[in-house]
Amino acid sequence: MRKPLWAALAIGLTLGMGWLDDRADLGLSLSFFYLIPIGISAWLVGSSVSLLICTLGTELWILTDLHSVRRGYHPVETAWSAATLLGFFLTVSLLLSGLKRALEREKALARVDPLTGASNGRAFEEAAQSELERARRDRQPFTLAYMDVDHFKRVNDTFGHKAGDALLRTVAREVRAQIRQTDHFARIGGDEFVILMPHAGLAEAKERLEKVRSKL
Repeated sequence: MRKPLWAALAIGLTLGMGWLDDRADLGLSLSFFYLIPIGISAWLVGSSVSLLICTLGTELWILTDLHSVRRGYHPVETAWSAATLLGFFLTVSLLLSGLKRALEREKALARVDPLTGASNGRAFEEAAQSELERARRDRQPFTLAYMDVDHFKRVNDTFGHKAGDALLRTVAREVRAQIRQTDHFARIGGDEFVILMPHAGLAEAKERLEKVRSKL
Protein backbone atom coordinates (compact mmCIF):
# COMPACT_ATOMS: atom_id res chain seq x y z
CA MET A 1 0.00 0.00 0.00
CA ARG A 2 1.15 3.53 -0.69
CA LYS A 3 1.70 5.98 2.15
CA PRO A 4 -1.49 8.00 1.49
CA LEU A 5 -3.54 4.82 1.85
CA TRP A 6 -1.84 3.92 5.11
CA ALA A 7 -2.39 7.49 6.32
CA ALA A 8 -6.10 7.30 5.40
CA LEU A 9 -6.39 3.96 7.19
CA ALA A 10 -4.75 5.37 10.33
CA ILE A 11 -7.03 8.41 10.36
CA GLY A 12 -10.08 6.21 9.76
CA LEU A 13 -9.12 3.89 12.62
CA THR A 14 -8.60 6.87 14.91
CA LEU A 15 -12.02 8.34 14.09
CA GLY A 16 -13.62 4.91 14.42
CA MET A 17 -11.96 4.40 17.80
CA GLY A 18 -13.26 7.77 18.99
CA TRP A 19 -16.79 6.97 17.82
CA LEU A 20 -16.71 3.54 19.49
CA ASP A 21 -15.34 5.00 22.70
CA ASP A 22 -18.10 7.62 22.76
CA ARG A 23 -21.01 5.32 21.87
CA ALA A 24 -20.15 1.93 23.27
CA ASP A 25 -20.61 2.79 26.95
CA LEU A 26 -18.26 0.01 27.98
CA GLY A 27 -17.44 1.53 31.34
CA LEU A 28 -13.76 1.87 30.43
CA SER A 29 -11.63 4.03 28.19
CA LEU A 30 -10.37 2.77 24.84
CA SER A 31 -7.53 5.28 24.73
CA PHE A 32 -4.91 2.47 24.72
CA PHE A 33 -6.19 1.27 21.35
CA TYR A 34 -5.32 4.60 19.74
CA LEU A 35 -1.79 3.18 19.71
CA ILE A 36 -2.80 1.00 16.74
CA PRO A 37 -3.26 3.86 14.24
CA ILE A 38 -0.36 5.72 15.88
CA GLY A 39 1.89 2.72 15.28
CA ILE A 40 0.69 2.32 11.69
CA SER A 41 1.35 5.96 10.87
CA ALA A 42 4.71 6.12 12.67
CA TRP A 43 6.06 2.96 11.04
CA LEU A 44 4.53 3.05 7.57
CA VAL A 45 3.84 6.72 6.82
CA GLY A 46 6.04 9.14 8.73
CA SER A 47 6.48 11.08 11.94
CA SER A 48 4.44 14.11 10.78
CA VAL A 49 1.32 12.03 10.13
CA SER A 50 1.90 10.12 13.34
CA LEU A 51 2.00 13.38 15.31
CA LEU A 52 -1.29 14.35 13.66
CA ILE A 53 -2.82 11.04 14.75
CA CYS A 54 -1.58 11.62 18.30
CA THR A 55 -3.25 15.02 18.41
CA LEU A 56 -6.45 13.75 16.83
CA GLY A 57 -6.67 10.82 19.22
CA THR A 58 -6.20 13.11 22.21
CA GLU A 59 -8.89 15.51 20.98
CA LEU A 60 -11.31 12.64 20.46
CA TRP A 61 -10.59 11.40 23.96
CA ILE A 62 -11.35 14.88 25.35
CA LEU A 63 -14.67 15.02 23.47
CA THR A 64 -15.57 11.55 24.69
CA ASP A 65 -14.70 12.57 28.23
CA LEU A 66 -16.87 15.70 28.01
CA HIS A 67 -19.83 13.78 26.61
CA SER A 68 -19.57 10.90 29.01
CA VAL A 69 -22.09 10.67 31.83
CA ARG A 70 -19.92 8.35 33.83
CA ARG A 71 -17.18 10.89 34.41
CA GLY A 72 -17.42 14.23 36.12
CA TYR A 73 -13.84 15.46 36.18
CA HIS A 74 -13.01 19.05 36.88
CA PRO A 75 -11.74 20.86 33.72
CA VAL A 76 -8.25 21.13 35.23
CA GLU A 77 -8.18 17.41 35.93
CA THR A 78 -9.44 16.66 32.43
CA ALA A 79 -6.79 18.92 30.90
CA TRP A 80 -4.09 17.23 32.98
CA SER A 81 -5.27 13.77 31.90
CA ALA A 82 -5.35 14.88 28.27
CA ALA A 83 -1.83 16.29 28.48
CA THR A 84 -0.60 13.06 30.04
CA LEU A 85 -2.28 11.00 27.35
CA LEU A 86 -0.86 13.20 24.58
CA GLY A 87 2.61 12.91 26.07
CA PHE A 88 2.27 9.12 26.13
CA PHE A 89 1.08 9.05 22.52
CA LEU A 90 3.91 11.34 21.39
CA THR A 91 6.52 9.26 23.20
CA VAL A 92 5.36 6.06 21.51
CA SER A 93 5.19 7.82 18.13
CA LEU A 94 8.68 9.29 18.39
CA LEU A 95 10.17 6.02 19.61
CA LEU A 96 8.65 4.06 16.72
CA SER A 97 9.68 6.68 14.14
CA GLY A 98 13.21 6.74 15.51
CA LEU A 99 13.43 2.96 15.50
CA LYS A 100 12.22 2.83 11.88
CA ARG A 101 14.83 5.41 10.80
CA ALA A 102 17.55 3.50 12.65
CA LEU A 103 16.59 0.23 10.97
CA GLU A 104 16.55 1.87 7.54
CA ARG A 105 19.94 3.45 8.21
CA GLU A 106 21.42 0.11 9.32
CA LYS A 107 19.93 -1.59 6.28
CA ALA A 108 21.50 1.00 3.99
CA LEU A 109 24.88 0.74 5.72
CA ALA A 110 24.79 -3.04 5.35
CA ARG A 111 24.83 -2.56 1.57
CA VAL A 112 27.57 0.10 1.39
CA ASP A 113 31.33 -0.22 1.62
CA PRO A 114 32.22 2.08 4.55
CA LEU A 115 35.60 3.16 3.12
CA THR A 116 34.69 4.17 -0.43
CA GLY A 117 30.92 4.66 -0.28
CA ALA A 118 30.48 2.23 -3.18
CA SER A 119 28.11 -0.71 -2.92
CA ASN A 120 29.49 -3.76 -1.19
CA GLY A 121 29.65 -7.30 -2.52
CA ARG A 122 26.27 -8.30 -1.11
CA ALA A 123 24.47 -5.36 -2.70
CA PHE A 124 26.27 -5.98 -5.98
CA GLU A 125 25.23 -9.64 -6.09
CA GLU A 126 21.60 -8.62 -5.62
CA ALA A 127 21.86 -5.97 -8.36
CA ALA A 128 23.63 -8.39 -10.72
CA GLN A 129 21.03 -11.10 -10.19
CA SER A 130 18.21 -8.64 -10.81
CA GLU A 131 19.87 -7.29 -13.95
CA LEU A 132 20.56 -10.78 -15.27
CA GLU A 133 16.89 -11.71 -14.91
CA ARG A 134 15.81 -8.47 -16.59
CA ALA A 135 18.26 -8.98 -19.45
CA ARG A 136 16.90 -12.46 -20.06
CA ARG A 137 13.32 -11.21 -19.96
CA ASP A 138 13.80 -8.13 -22.15
CA ARG A 139 16.59 -9.59 -24.31
CA GLN A 140 18.74 -6.54 -23.66
CA PRO A 141 22.52 -6.59 -23.27
CA PHE A 142 24.46 -5.52 -20.21
CA THR A 143 28.18 -5.31 -19.51
CA LEU A 144 30.09 -6.24 -16.40
CA ALA A 145 33.53 -4.65 -16.01
CA TYR A 146 36.11 -5.76 -13.45
CA MET A 147 38.94 -3.48 -12.37
CA ASP A 148 41.65 -3.34 -9.76
CA VAL A 149 44.25 -0.74 -8.80
CA ASP A 150 47.68 -1.44 -10.26
CA HIS A 151 50.50 -1.75 -7.71
CA PHE A 152 48.18 -1.06 -4.80
CA LYS A 153 50.30 -3.12 -2.42
CA ARG A 154 53.30 -0.97 -3.28
CA VAL A 155 51.34 2.14 -2.29
CA ASN A 156 50.47 0.61 1.09
CA ASP A 157 54.02 -0.59 1.69
CA THR A 158 55.63 2.71 0.70
CA PHE A 159 53.23 5.35 2.01
CA GLY A 160 51.15 3.46 4.58
CA HIS A 161 47.57 2.23 4.77
CA LYS A 162 46.13 5.72 5.24
CA ALA A 163 47.48 6.69 1.84
CA GLY A 164 46.13 3.45 0.40
CA ASP A 165 42.69 4.18 1.83
CA ALA A 166 42.80 7.71 0.41
CA LEU A 167 43.72 6.27 -2.99
CA LEU A 168 40.76 3.87 -2.91
CA ARG A 169 38.38 6.69 -1.99
CA THR A 170 39.74 8.79 -4.86
CA VAL A 171 39.34 5.94 -7.32
CA ALA A 172 35.75 5.33 -6.21
CA ARG A 173 34.89 9.03 -6.43
CA GLU A 174 36.32 9.43 -9.93
CA VAL A 175 34.65 6.26 -11.23
CA ARG A 176 31.24 7.33 -9.93
CA ALA A 177 31.71 10.71 -11.61
CA GLN A 178 32.23 9.05 -15.01
CA ILE A 179 29.52 6.39 -15.05
CA ARG A 180 25.76 6.74 -15.40
CA GLN A 181 23.35 6.97 -12.49
CA THR A 182 21.81 3.68 -13.61
CA ASP A 183 25.16 1.86 -13.49
CA HIS A 184 26.02 -0.19 -10.41
CA PHE A 185 29.48 0.37 -8.92
CA ALA A 186 30.76 -1.83 -6.11
CA ARG A 187 33.91 -2.70 -4.22
CA ILE A 188 34.26 -6.46 -3.95
CA GLY A 189 37.79 -6.78 -2.55
CA GLY A 190 40.75 -4.86 -1.22
CA ASP A 191 41.48 -2.96 -4.43
CA GLU A 192 38.94 -4.73 -6.64
CA PHE A 193 35.87 -3.02 -8.09
CA VAL A 194 33.11 -3.95 -10.52
CA ILE A 195 30.85 -1.84 -12.72
CA LEU A 196 27.56 -3.23 -13.95
CA MET A 197 26.19 -1.30 -16.95
CA PRO A 198 22.59 -2.17 -17.84
CA HIS A 199 21.50 -1.88 -21.49
CA ALA A 200 25.12 -1.39 -22.59
CA GLY A 201 26.62 -3.48 -25.36
CA LEU A 202 30.33 -4.12 -25.77
CA ALA A 203 31.11 -1.13 -28.00
CA GLU A 204 29.28 1.35 -25.78
CA ALA A 205 30.83 -0.14 -22.64
CA LYS A 206 34.35 0.05 -24.05
CA GLU A 207 33.92 3.71 -24.92
CA ARG A 208 32.61 4.53 -21.47
CA LEU A 209 35.26 2.52 -19.67
CA GLU A 210 38.02 4.17 -21.64
CA LYS A 211 36.82 7.50 -20.26
CA VAL A 212 37.01 6.02 -16.76
CA ARG A 213 40.51 4.67 -17.35
CA SER A 214 41.74 7.95 -18.81
CA LYS A 215 40.35 9.91 -15.86
CA LEU A 216 42.02 7.62 -13.37
